[in-house]
Amino acid sequence: AGEDSNASASVAEQRGELESASPSEYSRTTPLPTTVPTGGRAPGQLHDASQLAAPARLPTVAELVNYVRAARAGKLRPRIRSQPEPEPANASAAALKKLVGSTFVRAAREPHTDLAVLFHAHWCAHSRALLPLWAELANAHDAVGDTGLVVAEMDLTANEAEGMTIHTFPAVYLFPAHVGDVAGMEHAPHTT
Repeated sequence: AGEDSNASASVAEQRGELESASPSEYSRTTPLPTTVPTGGRAPGQLHDASQLAAPARLPTVAELVNYVRAARAGKLRPRIRSQPEPEPANASAAALKKLVGSTFVRAAREPHTDLAVLFHAHWCAHSRALLPLWAELANAHDAVGDTGLVVAEMDLTANEAEGMTIHTFPAVYLFPAHVGDVAGMEHAPHTT
């Protein structure tokens, strides 16, 4: 019973402190949380810290106006989930090229080479079964020496493909060299 009365007194004290504090005083004395717990996870464990973390400060009016102007002008780029880019030495030596979120658009917009991409998910049994065959295809193609086609793979559980919406795994897309704009898909890629 003693613990309950102490807890009640503590809650009452906190309530009194909050009611007596002005909003600016409260914000100075009580920091905003920097992590947000998500359902099904341990308290404080984040799903994606970059999207759920509280901002360090609120934007100014001038920053908001500039943001809206940039959005209306089409100058803003979406934040794309991406693994680190592969090392250039390793990437050029491999027959099967690995694409990540930050390299996908550049590879798909390459004007002189076609791009065949296997979009996969590590949890998908069909993707796991197809990936070794896709690597075998890349090795066979590399042995021929044809530089007009790049065979690549992209793990969509760790990366986003800007301008693409993939609903099923695995998915194979061919981006012909003449396709100029991936975001918006001025010419739809060929799918299988």
